[in-house]
Amino acid sequence: MVKYDDVAIVIPAYNEQGKIGDVVRELRSAFQLVIVVDDGSSDSTGTVAASAGAVVVVNSPNLGYDGAIGRGFSVADSKNARCVVTVDADGQHAFADVLKVADGLVSGNQLVVGIRPSFARISERVFSIYSRWRFGITDPLCGLKGVELSFYRRLGHFDSYSSIGTELAFFCAGLGAKYSEFPIAIKPRYNSASSFGNFFWGNYKIFKSMFKSFFRVYA
Repeated sequence: MVKYDDVAIVIPAYNEQGKIGDVVRELRSAFQLVIVVDDGSSDSTGTVAASAGAVVVVNSPNLGYDGAIGRGFSVADSKNARCVVTVDADGQHAFADVLKVADGLVSGNQLVVGIRPSFARISERVFSIYSRWRFGITDPLCGLKGVELSFYRRLGHFDSYSSIGTELAFFCAGLGAKYSEFPIAIKPRYNSASSFGNFFWGNYKIFKSMFKSFFRVYA
C-alpha cells in the first residue's frame, strides 16, 4: 500500500463512536496523519478514534460542520501537510474513492471533488446547477474533497459564512486551480442522521449558503 506522506485526512465527527474506529483504522493503512475533530460529542467518539490511531482534536462547544473541518485544517497545517482530504465519519465514503482523491492530489491536481450518485434534496440539485455554471464543480456539497493547503493559507480560513464545506473549493476554482472530479460510491449510512439536518432545515441551510456564495468574489 502506497503511503501518502504529505496528505492528511480530516474527519469531522459528532457522536460517531459506532463507526469512527473502523473508518480510522482503514484510513491509517494508507495515511500517516488522520485527524478526527470530535465536535462536542456526548459519546466516546474521541476516545475510540484515538485508540484507532487518529490525532484527535476536541471542540467544546460544538462548532458545526464547517467549524470542525476548519479546526482540522489548522492542525494539518501545523503538522506541515501539503494537502488535505476531507472524509465523512459515518463510513459512507469508500476507501478506494479516498485513495482516488489522494492520487489526484499527488498527481498534480490542486483540488479534487467527488460526485455523489444522487442528490437527496432539491436544494442540492439547484446548488449543483449553480456551481457547474459558475465554477465547473458538479457536486460542491460532497463531503469527499481534496485540496492543496496553499490555498487554505492564501484564503486564511476554511469557512467564513457557514458554506457547508464549499467556500475553499470555490476559492480554489476562482483562482484557476488545477482540479478534477469523479463519480464516487456512497455506502449506506449506518445511522439515520444527516449532517444537513431534517428536510426543511437542510434545504434552508443549503439555499442560504448558495445565496451567500453568489455575492462573493473568489479571486
